[in-house]
Amino acid sequence: WVDVTEDVAGVAASLDVDELLRAPTFSLYDSMSALELMDPKMDALGSEPPQRSVAELLKDLPVDLAPGPAIIILDRLLALEVSYHGGASL
Repeated sequence: WVDVTEDVAGVAASLDVDELLRAPTFSLYDSMSALELMDPKMDALGSEPPQRSVAELLKDLPVDLAPGPAIIILDRLLALEVSYHGGASL
């Protein structure tokens, strides 16, 4: 390893507000892949309280769920599933 702290600090001091210092092979995809899930500094939802499990949520549903609300719930779940498989973030 080579310490490049001084080099980076020197170049960073000369950058304007809209400029970015990066390696030629570094892409936006790489930067998004570098984020760590559940790290409060990097994950927007990392500091959220723990979510209830699906089993716990299903226990709270009324047993006699009418067809209309059931269809709305299933439609929303299907839309979320499709968007997830299409590459959308959770």
